[in-house]
Amino acid sequence: MKHLLKCTVLIFLTSSIAWAQPASLATAQHNDAQTTNPTGTVSLGGTTAARQPVLADSKILEIIHEQGTIYPNDAERAGVQGEVMVRVWVSEMGDVEKAEVLSGDPLLVDAAVSAARKFKFKPFIKDGKPVKVTTKLSFDFHFFDKVITNSLPYENTKGARAKTNSALGGDAASALGTSTGTDLPKRIKLGAGVTGGMILRKIQPVYPPEAKRNHIQGSVVLRAVIGKDGHIKDLTPISGPQELIRASIGAVQQWVYRPYLLMGEPVEVDTQVTVNFILKGF
Repeated sequence: MKHLLKCTVLIFLTSSIAWAQPASLATAQHNDAQTTNPTGTVSLGGTTAARQPVLADSKILEIIHEQGTIYPNDAERAGVQGEVMVRVWVSEMGDVEKAEVLSGDPLLVDAAVSAARKFKFKPFIKDGKPVKVTTKLSFDFHFFDKVITNSLPYENTKGARAKTNSALGGDAASALGTSTGTDLPKRIKLGAGVTGGMILRKIQPVYPPEAKRNHIQGSVVLRAVIGKDGHIKDLTPISGPQELIRASIGAVQQWVYRPYLLMGEPVEVDTQVTVNFILKGF
């Protein structure tokens, strides 16, 4: 079965002491900060010394090398799709020193961690010096024949994305209806009929073989939080046959929506997604 592997970089940067934190899917943003190299000399105790270059502080973490992933054989045979979130610790030199799984299907996590350890980043500069940082990498696993896109443009180049924000230790104002410094709410509630028209890319679930053998069918309802970038931020099962929930989450985790704008500003969306499983000829 043909399959597609995609790595996404959701960057919530943190230094070992200070925190810094993550474009559209499949777009890697790069650190545009340039090295400052003032001209001239400085006098020190009667001698003249060249002024040392001053490194500009980084605004985001730049990926230098992105390691592709290999679809695990067991996961492929079982038709398992899904997203794996991995936290990595990055050294002053930009090497990954440590990687640990935050979430993901057990059949997919080893492949994601193996790839994450081979990532290379441009050193992150703070106060003119490279510092250690930590970030989150998101790896998507799905099959080619399960991908559905609509007529709207959807960029999918190399599958990496990077974001930064300055929230200390995580998202600020994450509660429903809270403010982000303006009068606009951070998150709004929309019906499935509205958000259904915002889908740019959908991954169809693989019908679980065990459920198919046992003639289990039905609908799985999930509560979904769509981030400002149009990617799924959180999924919670509400109802549906237990045997079908894993496949539903593994597929919907990778859906991409057109960001919802409120007065010209993107906001998070709280909605519901229904995934239907119907056995043909049953």
